[in-house]
Amino acid sequence: MARASRRGTRATDAEFPEALATWIARDGDLVDALVALRRLGAEGADALQGVLSVRRVATLRASWQLWEALAEGDGEDPEELLLRALPLEVVERARRALWGPSWRDTDGERAERVSRRRLAVATG
Repeated sequence: MARASRRGTRATDAEFPEALATWIARDGDLVDALVALRRLGAEGADALQGVLSVRRVATLRASWQLWEALAEGDGEDPEELLLRALPLEVVERARRALWGPSWRDTDGERAERVSRRRLAVATG
């Protein structure tokens, strides 16, 4: 059974994906900076930690993790909810920026599920 928020809606409604899309539109340069710093490896490690500690970035990371946990707890698929608001490439780039190598780089099974879901949405 889904949990309800203070407004009586499901905890995993579309608010987070839409807020993420807005955040990326407004602060996409931070995503770009994080991707560039991660590419530098050890040379960019201190700068990377500095950008990750910027309040808006740290808040986004924590919010995303909490929202995904709530979505999964409600029996929802966070990927599906995100892909309703954002293209897969945008979600992957943001994840890679915030947490490092994409789960697609290491989890072929999950990548395959998302690819099938994306195809179903596109042809649906």
